[in-house]
Amino acid sequence: MKIISIIIVICLKTILFTSSSFGSMSCPENQEAYKHNCFGKYEYSSGEKYIGEFKNDKRNGQGTNIWVNGKKYIGEWLDNKVHGFGKIILPDGMVYKGDFRNDIPNGKGSILFKNGDTYEGEVKNGNIDGYGI
Repeated sequence: MKIISIIIVICLKTILFTSSSFGSMSCPENQEAYKHNCFGKYEYSSGEKYIGEFKNDKRNGQGTNIWVNGKKYIGEWLDNKVHGFGKIILPDGMVYKGDFRNDIPNGKGSILFKNGDTYEGEVKNGNIDGYGI
């Protein structure tokens, strides 16, 4: 039993201390360079700005995107799409925090409307789905 405990401890230490997120490596400074398994920033010709993790030259992992109109997203990305858990702040002050699928709020989330009202519950394809709280 003691040997099994030692093996488990060694395995855990190996996993915790030798694995690292690809985001810990800096992306190339050149904006046009290929970005793979790195953390960096990119400013698009439209003025949109992204800072976060890249994989296969796409936004993947954790990142923040700021659009020219002031919209801001902080959260998870998958293949250049907002996908996973995140928070979006619209220029009018409305805030959605929750699940996203393929650039659309989808799943559990909370909304703070610009008038101060709130909703917490299911969101389906960008629309409130159900009664919520």
